[in-house]
Amino acid sequence: MENGHAYTRHRTNGTYFIRLVERLNFLSEKSSIDIQRVYFKGRDSKNIAINFYLQCNGIIGIDKEHYSLISSKISDQVAGYLW
Repeated sequence: MENGHAYTRHRTNGTYFIRLVERLNFLSEKSSIDIQRVYFKGRDSKNIAINFYLQCNGIIGIDKEHYSLISSKISDQVAGYLW
């Protein structure tokens, strides 16, 4: 699946994350699909599981161990869209 491939690559290049979001927006706008929450799972450099999600209403859920790292990266992405 092309979107799954974009998700896998976003971990090494943040640009792929933006492309994934654009593709998901396209699906939502051009079909009857209503995307409300997207889950992300992976492992950090110490092989510790990373789990977080983003909801359509702006709520994020991040595991305690990675909150600082993930919230900082999300903030940087949002700031890039605003400024």
